[in-house]
Amino acid sequence: MPLRDLASHAPALLFTARPDGQVDFVNERWAALVGVPADELLERGWANYAHPDDYDLFSATWADRLRTGEPMQLQWRLRRYDGSYRWIETRAECERDDDGAIVCWYGAGTDVDTQHRAMDGLAFLAQSGSALTSADDVDVMLTRLAQAALVGLADVTFFDLEEAGQYRRLVVTSPEISQEAYDALTAFTASSRGDRHPIAESMARRRALFVPTVDEAFIHEHIEDELRAAAWRVVGVRSIVATPLQTPTRVVGALTMLRTTNYTPFDQADLRVIEEIGLRAALAIENARLNASALIEASRRERQFHLIADSIPQLMWTASDTGACDWFNGKWFSYTGQALTDPLEDGWRQVHHEEDIGPYLAAWRASLRSGADFEMESRLRGADNAYRWFLTRAVALRDADGTVVKWYGTSTDIDDSRRAARDTRVYADVGNAISGSLVVQDVLEKVLASVCPAYTDWAIVTIADEQKALRIAATVHRDPVMGERLQALIGLIYADGSQSIGSPAAVRIGEPLLYERATYEDAARVVHPDIFPIVWEIGFQSVLVIPFGDDATARGTLGLCMSPGGRHFDPLDLPFYREFGRRVAPSIASAYLYERERRVAESFQRGALPARLPDVPGFEFSAIYEAGRAEALVGGDWYDAFQLIDGRIVVSIGDVAGSGLAAAITMANVRQAIRGVAQVHADPALMLEAADRTLRSEAPNRFVTAFVGVIEPLGGTITYRSAGHPPPIVLHADRSIELLQNRGLPLGLYEREERDSPFVTLETGSTLVLYTDGLIESTHEIIEGQRRLDVAVQSDAIMSSPDPAKELHDSVLVEGSRDDVAILVVRVGERPSALTWSIEVLDAQVAEQTRRSLVAALLTRNYSPAHVNVAELIFAELVGNLVRYAPGPAEIVLEWVGRRPVLHVRDRGPGFAFAPRLPPDIYSESGRGLFLIGALAEDFSVTLRPGGGSHARVVLRT
Repeated sequence: MPLRDLASHAPALLFTARPDGQVDFVNERWAALVGVPADELLERGWANYAHPDDYDLFSATWADRLRTGEPMQLQWRLRRYDGSYRWIETRAECERDDDGAIVCWYGAGTDVDTQHRAMDGLAFLAQSGSALTSADDVDVMLTRLAQAALVGLADVTFFDLEEAGQYRRLVVTSPEISQEAYDALTAFTASSRGDRHPIAESMARRRALFVPTVDEAFIHEHIEDELRAAAWRVVGVRSIVATPLQTPTRVVGALTMLRTTNYTPFDQADLRVIEEIGLRAALAIENARLNASALIEASRRERQFHLIADSIPQLMWTASDTGACDWFNGKWFSYTGQALTDPLEDGWRQVHHEEDIGPYLAAWRASLRSGADFEMESRLRGADNAYRWFLTRAVALRDADGTVVKWYGTSTDIDDSRRAARDTRVYADVGNAISGSLVVQDVLEKVLASVCPAYTDWAIVTIADEQKALRIAATVHRDPVMGERLQALIGLIYADGSQSIGSPAAVRIGEPLLYERATYEDAARVVHPDIFPIVWEIGFQSVLVIPFGDDATARGTLGLCMSPGGRHFDPLDLPFYREFGRRVAPSIASAYLYERERRVAESFQRGALPARLPDVPGFEFSAIYEAGRAEALVGGDWYDAFQLIDGRIVVSIGDVAGSGLAAAITMANVRQAIRGVAQVHADPALMLEAADRTLRSEAPNRFVTAFVGVIEPLGGTITYRSAGHPPPIVLHADRSIELLQNRGLPLGLYEREERDSPFVTLETGSTLVLYTDGLIESTHEIIEGQRRLDVAVQSDAIMSSPDPAKELHDSVLVEGSRDDVAILVVRVGERPSALTWSIEVLDAQVAEQTRRSLVAALLTRNYSPAHVNVAELIFAELVGNLVRYAPGPAEIVLEWVGRRPVLHVRDRGPGFAFAPRLPPDIYSESGRGLFLIGALAEDFSVTLRPGGGSHARVVLRT
């Protein structure tokens, strides 16, 4: 008989296919099973009869085997001639020619529907024991049993329970059953009459009955009541099994299970399972002896369960009542690579991820104690040493007394869904972590913390420098000791930018690069020789390089490394890390841009601050500026102190609203405006007015708080004005505190005031403290900040510190400052004595004696005779002016500011201020003397004295 004829009549489902997978032969067994001519199954005609839920899987698997040539084994459902579906296990292998090319495929199919149904039945039986013994309430017990039946066995289960001669119906349906169908099911109960209705007939005959196919003819023949018949049609019953709930002595009701038109009809195997459940339910309801028969039946069915479980794709296992595993199915050994001869008790422990063992054991022991269902997600190591996530569930089998006698468990691969959930979570976590930071190192460390140790053993961030070499910017390792070794590499060159593999290549092409099995040779080609020995010693076996950035921002890579003996990266990781790199790149780039602007602004600001503080006998200056730790950019805080040519000292401090380079530029402009006016007319009010005009002109949308003070060393006073700035503190020699309060709006809103500037005496031993609001607002409680400042100012540590500004900063800002801080401290000590003459202006003899003493003092300092003559003329003009405008006592003082002699004349007259200029009438004698003094002196000014009178200062030429 020809081979094809033999195959056509063989009692097996046989087929052949061409190399492209198109079926070119099926035997008659296929045609008979489907109920169509064999020709209709050729090519891809078989696909018309595949179950819709199985078609995609079958097609994808078949396509993969056509590509690889590997044998195929797959279970799927095929529609029979009667419209029902049956499970078919299809196996196929290819034949190759001498060159290894596929010439054809040979395949066979096996009907495994019975095994599948047996599996459903076994699972149902395994759960029924727990359901029937887990509750004292009959309705709760039967509802649990009915719900278990909905999984693979039936889509409608109901009980008709006999109670005092009447029947009560308990119905449980799957979610697909409509409310109308549910109402139809609950509208009737069983009848005890032995009529033709299958439920009534099963109770009357005391045996189970089933109808494989329910059609209109069956309804017409067996359902006499037209209302009941209508209910059957509403429910859409396709197949029915009814079994009596009977004890050895009586029938207590009926158990009925239905399948609708969406299900395969019941068969004899289903009937036996349902009949068994009916017997168990009846005995449970009557609380009869169940233990012996249940355990025997469980043992028999457990053996069947093991046989069938070996062929399903899940990892399955059983455990004793103590929790010790005593059986694994074939899929377990196939996945884990364990041998059948390995010990079973701890087989699961050997393949669990070390981080999951603790939580897994705790949950498992809790279930063993309580008997509650077990459920846990954990990672299991496969034969390839890669870990995948599995969902493990276990239920207890109990005896009639409710005692657990066995555990049945399954472990389902959920790695793909877990990976998707992980991706979403990691993206959200890293986004939240780095979105609020603009500090480069902080951003990089948070990026690394989001992937290590959860997804990699160690990692390195590299950034391209100006020569395109990649330098190490941040590192992390799950082992702290190794982490310290990696930290020592920060700042060193990791790789030359010209390499064709590894990090340089990833930066160049802008795509992640995967090295599933990284080699010594590959690493040596990329990693700089200076650090390669350390990298090699730390160890790697799998590397993933993720680029980030572009030409306009920071460019670099995130390198992830798996240590030897661990898992490997695989192509499935690439989409996640490609998106990860895309998401973190903007934050890294922004941090570098802000860092760059911060450095520029800080350099500009430090350049704008005074290079050195004044060196004035009797005064000690101390200052500090610190950019806020929580700010992305430096701000516009400043301090300033300088000595005028006539010996007066100008101090200023201020705070520009905002931060960054623009604020620093505004700060410099305002500070210089104050300095410029001070050189011409050192009046605090005029200095603030000039600064306000400068601000409105250069930065009209900004506001600046500022304080300006002019210290008169000779008189020991400070005259000041404030523009909305926190009041400086004067710590007097007796340790009392005085605040330099002065109302005024910030610059930008400043309004000129027609009043004298206030003044305070700075006696020997006093201290002046100027500061910006960052010093007292770090705690967000200004009152608390001010209290800390007051306590610190009065402390002995500040009084005796060689650097009181820094000591004050550290004492108040214990937690650090979020804002910029500027502090200027001025200590007042003993002033060098100056030559002082007290005169009566109208006493010509005293005035002459004073003149001679002045000339002698100048000559003793090698003052030239020509300059002495000029000084005598200036002295005469000053005295003449006193005679005319301020007759009475006056004080003449000669002091040296550096190498310059400064002549002071202080009176108690009506007082006036003077700016050297000609009088309106050039022929008038009034004002000409003062103009002459201004012309002959290097500098000349007259200001009002605090408390009344005038103070003239003449800087004599040298």
